[in-house]
Amino acid sequence: MSSASLIDYGTNRKGNRQTRRQWLPEGPPRALVLIIHGIAEHSGRYDAVGAQFAASGIGVVAIDQRGHGTTEGTKGYVDKFSGFLDDVEDQLSEMRALGVPIVLLGHSMGGLVCTSYALSDRPAPDLLVLSGPALGTALPGWQQTFLAKFAQLSPKLFLAPPFDTEVLSRDPEVGKAYDADPLIKAGGAVNLLAELMSTMHATAADVDQLRVPTL
Repeated sequence: MSSASLIDYGTNRKGNRQTRRQWLPEGPPRALVLIIHGIAEHSGRYDAVGAQFAASGIGVVAIDQRGHGTTEGTKGYVDKFSGFLDDVEDQLSEMRALGVPIVLLGHSMGGLVCTSYALSDRPAPDLLVLSGPALGTALPGWQQTFLAKFAQLSPKLFLAPPFDTEVLSRDPEVGKAYDADPLIKAGGAVNLLAELMSTMHATAADVDQLRVPTL
């Protein structure tokens, strides 16, 4: 088993270079996992997760989502939330070629991406794993309305509200690593935040229609 990730690059439908990490087991994988990270992070933060899966004979792929990590494009920005779903669909299509079960795993905003994907009419994964999916918010309604309106005026304006990294883990080193990570820019462009909010409400309203086996 390779303890470190292998990095390669592809091109997403927008024409931007996309960063992808892979963790490979020693022999043929008995299943494959596609990891979709959360807002203001990147695939490299899942090295321990990918390595543990690989040690269990499960292959892992994780991409830097649009606007994140070293995938090309404006930092923290996306035109439409559906662009995230396009990238999931393209990765799953490639992974299907190996003929083993496919697991789609998403954390936080990545959990919203994966839930929205599983509710769509796109080709479904065999299993869905959600870690703290962003299916609700404490943000007041007037602020959500402001985001939607402001996104029409200045969609790429970056907002960086205060973020307490101590909430990331009981291990303080995790927060320190997040703060020191040069690939992380905490926050997001106004349009990404507005798209996230609208998708969150639509997905939460339909979550009872989820038919993919889900953890």
